[in-house]
Amino acid sequence: MLRHSSKAVAREVEQLLASHPFGPLLRDCPDLQASEDLLRQVIPLRQLAPRGDGEDWWHTAINVSLGKLVLTAGVAGPGQGVLESQRHLTLCVLYDGDIQVRQNGCHLSGGAGQLLLLSGEGCRCVTGTVGAIALRLDPLLLQAAAQAMAGRSLPPDRWRPLLERSQLWSPEDGGQLAPLQAALRQLFVMAARLLPEQATLLECLHLDDQIYRLVALLLLPELWLERPIERLRHRQSEGQDDFDELIDSIEANLGDALTLTELEDRSGYSRRALQYAFRERLGCTAAQWIRRQRLDQAQGRLQQPLPGDTVSSIALACGYRSLSLFSLDFQQRFHIKPSQVLRESRASLPPELH
Repeated sequence: MLRHSSKAVAREVEQLLASHPFGPLLRDCPDLQASEDLLRQVIPLRQLAPRGDGEDWWHTAINVSLGKLVLTAGVAGPGQGVLESQRHLTLCVLYDGDIQVRQNGCHLSGGAGQLLLLSGEGCRCVTGTVGAIALRLDPLLLQAAAQAMAGRSLPPDRWRPLLERSQLWSPEDGGQLAPLQAALRQLFVMAARLLPEQATLLECLHLDDQIYRLVALLLLPELWLERPIERLRHRQSEGQDDFDELIDSIEANLGDALTLTELEDRSGYSRRALQYAFRERLGCTAAQWIRRQRLDQAQGRLQQPLPGDTVSSIALACGYRSLSLFSLDFQQRFHIKPSQVLRESRASLPPELH
């Protein structure tokens, strides 16, 4: 056990270890560098620091291999870190404490008992004193698990968009998903009990495949809702059909003035229901999501400009009425001026296409 600066902190650590499935197996990291080295084996950590200036860092953890998966389990003091972009997803299973994630202008807040799935986009994380398990998921293996359960009934186009956004699940969110979350947590309890004496038995159980299947079922509940009426009720409770139609309409009309009033008229949602749907489904506000889509569309047009395209005309076509605001948003998102992107793109084109 680390020697902590106060008895209160020591008692808090004991409580965290007692509630963590890997608690008896966790080992103290001697310093911040050791923590970084351990975490980087699982998550794309670029920077790690205590949350407060001058605050002592403490971290007790272990990395565990489960077939195709490697997880990091631990408890740590308040900290902050930056994750780089990657191809994989990151699943965080929270046991105690809280985590705040800022990703692409969206804010996600997770607490004890929740599951947080982060897309591969870079993000900034801030935690309190926390106990958690984190593991890296390969989108291709996740898709294969879903496809194996669905057979031909799961079109790839239905699956891929779910991998492009972060998700947050709570045991209280819908009775249908709670058993899946409990089953996922139980797998980690099993893994902790079998390590290290029964490592061979642990390997035979293929817990990695079971984890992939459970996460796929959380993402696509219709895979396991047996009767058509149950699937319909789930889609209706999630607002899936209407919401998907609204998203398609927005993406097709990004150049329009998409105010909340306009979105209310298009969708039939009340303003409050609309705001809730975006938060619940996409993890951000409607304005944040629309801005991100506009900037992505603008980036694509700047990289493949048509003859006569200018920064101003592209900004206008993508829904911006203010060139200065567009330039500011673009630089904040991509860290480069839109005029530079257009200039570099034109330089690579043959003269007749300038």
